[in-house]
Amino acid sequence: MTVHGQRKSLISLPTLLFTLPMIFLEYPTGEYGSSKTANIGSNQFDIKLMIFLHKTLGNFSVDAAAKYFFRLKNEATDVLPGNELYLQCLLGYNLTDKFKLGPSINWMLSKDKEQNSIVIDDSTRETLSVGADVYYRFSWLSVTFTYFCDLYTENSTRGHFFQIKTVYRF
Repeated sequence: MTVHGQRKSLISLPTLLFTLPMIFLEYPTGEYGSSKTANIGSNQFDIKLMIFLHKTLGNFSVDAAAKYFFRLKNEATDVLPGNELYLQCLLGYNLTDKFKLGPSINWMLSKDKEQNSIVIDDSTRETLSVGADVYYRFSWLSVTFTYFCDLYTENSTRGHFFQIKTVYRF
Protein backbone atom coordinates (compact mmCIF):
# COMPACT_ATOMS: atom_id res chain seq x y z
CA MET A 1 0.00 0.00 0.00
CA THR A 2 1.32 3.50 -0.82
CA VAL A 3 0.49 6.54 1.33
CA HIS A 4 1.76 10.01 0.34
CA GLY A 5 4.32 8.47 -1.99
CA GLN A 6 5.78 6.16 0.66
CA ARG A 7 5.32 2.43 0.75
CA LYS A 8 3.69 1.22 4.00
CA SER A 9 3.42 -2.34 5.25
CA LEU A 10 -0.03 -3.63 6.11
CA ILE A 11 1.49 -5.86 8.79
CA SER A 12 3.34 -4.32 11.73
CA LEU A 13 5.61 -6.77 13.55
CA PRO A 14 6.48 -6.03 17.19
CA THR A 15 10.11 -5.60 18.14
CA LEU A 16 11.34 -9.05 19.12
CA LEU A 17 12.86 -10.03 22.44
CA PHE A 18 15.69 -12.47 21.82
CA THR A 19 16.49 -15.02 24.53
CA LEU A 20 19.42 -17.39 24.85
CA PRO A 21 19.45 -19.92 27.72
CA MET A 22 22.75 -21.65 28.53
CA ILE A 23 24.15 -24.26 30.90
CA PHE A 24 27.85 -24.49 31.72
CA LEU A 25 29.42 -27.35 33.65
CA GLU A 26 32.73 -26.62 35.31
CA TYR A 27 34.70 -29.54 36.64
CA PRO A 28 38.10 -29.99 38.29
CA THR A 29 41.09 -30.89 36.17
CA GLY A 30 44.74 -31.42 37.00
CA GLU A 31 46.35 -32.05 40.35
CA TYR A 32 45.03 -30.40 43.49
CA GLY A 33 46.78 -30.44 46.86
CA SER A 34 44.74 -29.33 49.88
CA SER A 35 48.00 -28.57 51.72
CA LYS A 36 49.29 -26.28 48.93
CA THR A 37 49.00 -22.53 49.39
CA ALA A 38 48.10 -22.03 45.73
CA ASN A 39 46.36 -24.37 43.30
CA ILE A 40 45.16 -23.94 39.76
CA GLY A 41 41.38 -24.15 39.99
CA SER A 42 39.05 -24.76 42.90
CA ASN A 43 38.80 -28.58 42.76
CA GLN A 44 35.02 -28.48 42.67
CA PHE A 45 32.15 -28.92 40.26
CA ASP A 46 29.98 -25.92 39.36
CA ILE A 47 26.71 -25.89 37.43
CA LYS A 48 26.07 -22.49 35.87
CA LEU A 49 22.58 -21.65 34.59
CA MET A 50 22.21 -18.50 32.50
CA ILE A 51 19.65 -16.69 30.42
CA PHE A 52 20.54 -13.80 28.16
CA LEU A 53 17.95 -11.32 26.86
CA HIS A 54 18.27 -8.77 24.05
CA LYS A 55 15.82 -6.17 22.78
CA THR A 56 16.46 -3.56 20.11
CA LEU A 57 14.57 -0.27 20.32
CA GLY A 58 15.61 1.85 17.34
CA ASN A 59 19.25 2.88 17.85
CA PHE A 60 19.09 1.69 21.47
CA SER A 61 19.33 -1.85 22.75
CA VAL A 62 18.99 -3.52 26.11
CA ASP A 63 21.04 -6.59 26.96
CA ALA A 64 20.38 -8.37 30.25
CA ALA A 65 21.53 -11.58 31.87
CA ALA A 66 20.46 -13.56 34.90
CA LYS A 67 22.90 -16.21 36.09
CA TYR A 68 22.76 -18.71 38.95
CA PHE A 69 25.84 -20.74 39.82
CA PHE A 70 25.46 -23.91 41.89
CA ARG A 71 28.89 -24.15 43.56
CA LEU A 72 29.50 -27.69 44.78
CA LYS A 73 31.80 -28.85 47.58
CA ASN A 74 35.56 -29.17 47.28
CA GLU A 75 35.94 -32.67 48.75
CA ALA A 76 39.67 -32.20 49.49
CA THR A 77 39.06 -29.20 51.77
CA ASP A 78 35.41 -29.86 52.71
CA VAL A 79 34.54 -26.29 51.63
CA LEU A 80 31.21 -25.40 50.05
CA PRO A 81 31.74 -21.87 48.65
CA GLY A 82 28.09 -20.78 48.43
CA ASN A 83 25.88 -20.47 45.38
CA GLU A 84 25.97 -17.19 43.43
CA LEU A 85 23.31 -15.05 41.74
CA TYR A 86 24.35 -12.52 39.08
CA LEU A 87 22.18 -9.85 37.44
CA GLN A 88 23.69 -7.87 34.58
CA CYS A 89 22.39 -5.17 32.25
CA LEU A 90 23.78 -3.09 29.38
CA LEU A 91 22.03 -0.15 27.74
CA GLY A 92 23.61 0.21 24.33
CA TYR A 93 23.44 2.93 21.71
CA ASN A 94 24.34 2.25 18.07
CA LEU A 95 26.49 5.13 16.84
CA THR A 96 26.66 3.34 13.48
CA ASP A 97 25.48 -0.05 12.24
CA LYS A 98 28.88 -1.46 13.33
CA PHE A 99 29.74 0.54 16.47
CA LYS A 100 27.83 0.37 19.76
CA LEU A 101 28.59 1.60 23.28
CA GLY A 102 26.82 2.09 26.56
CA PRO A 103 26.79 1.88 30.35
CA SER A 104 26.53 -1.45 32.12
CA ILE A 105 25.91 -2.73 35.64
CA ASN A 106 26.70 -6.02 37.37
CA TRP A 107 25.41 -7.24 40.76
CA MET A 108 26.40 -10.48 42.48
CA LEU A 109 25.17 -12.03 45.73
CA SER A 110 26.35 -15.34 47.17
CA LYS A 111 25.17 -17.57 49.97
CA ASP A 112 27.30 -18.13 53.08
CA LYS A 113 30.32 -20.40 52.75
CA GLU A 114 30.39 -23.73 54.64
CA GLN A 115 33.36 -25.68 55.92
CA ASN A 116 33.07 -29.15 57.42
CA SER A 117 29.27 -28.77 57.05
CA ILE A 118 29.26 -25.72 59.36
CA VAL A 119 28.01 -22.38 58.02
CA ILE A 120 30.63 -19.65 58.34
CA ASP A 121 28.73 -16.63 59.68
CA ASP A 122 28.90 -13.39 57.68
CA SER A 123 30.69 -15.04 54.74
CA THR A 124 28.08 -13.93 52.19
CA ARG A 125 29.75 -12.12 49.32
CA GLU A 126 28.21 -9.23 47.41
CA THR A 127 29.49 -6.91 44.67
CA LEU A 128 27.98 -4.03 42.72
CA SER A 129 29.95 -2.85 39.71
CA VAL A 130 29.33 -0.25 37.03
CA GLY A 131 31.13 0.31 33.78
CA ALA A 132 30.78 0.41 30.04
CA ASP A 133 30.90 -1.76 26.95
CA VAL A 134 32.25 -0.73 23.55
CA TYR A 135 31.43 -3.02 20.62
CA TYR A 136 32.69 -2.98 17.03
CA ARG A 137 31.68 -5.38 14.28
CA PHE A 138 34.05 -6.04 11.38
CA SER A 139 32.81 -8.14 8.45
CA TRP A 140 34.61 -11.22 9.83
CA LEU A 141 35.08 -10.41 13.54
CA SER A 142 33.22 -8.77 16.42
CA VAL A 143 35.16 -7.23 19.31
CA THR A 144 33.74 -6.10 22.67
CA PHE A 145 35.68 -4.20 25.30
CA THR A 146 34.12 -4.37 28.78
CA TYR A 147 35.18 -2.36 31.83
CA PHE A 148 33.77 -2.54 35.38
CA CYS A 149 34.67 -0.70 38.56
CA ASP A 150 33.45 -2.08 41.88
CA LEU A 151 31.31 0.45 43.77
CA TYR A 152 30.42 -1.87 46.62
CA THR A 153 31.95 -5.11 47.84
CA GLU A 154 31.35 -7.29 50.87
CA ASN A 155 33.73 -10.19 51.62
CA SER A 156 35.18 -9.86 48.13
CA THR A 157 38.13 -8.07 46.59
CA ARG A 158 37.47 -4.56 45.29
CA GLY A 159 38.96 -3.42 42.03
CA HIS A 160 38.66 -3.00 38.30
CA PHE A 161 37.73 -5.54 35.63
CA PHE A 162 38.68 -5.31 31.96
CA GLN A 163 37.78 -7.90 29.33
CA ILE A 164 38.15 -8.23 25.58
CA LYS A 165 35.69 -10.61 23.89
CA THR A 166 35.98 -11.64 20.26
CA VAL A 167 33.64 -13.58 18.01
CA TYR A 168 35.00 -14.85 14.72
CA ARG A 169 32.57 -15.48 11.87
CA PHE A 170 33.13 -18.83 10.12
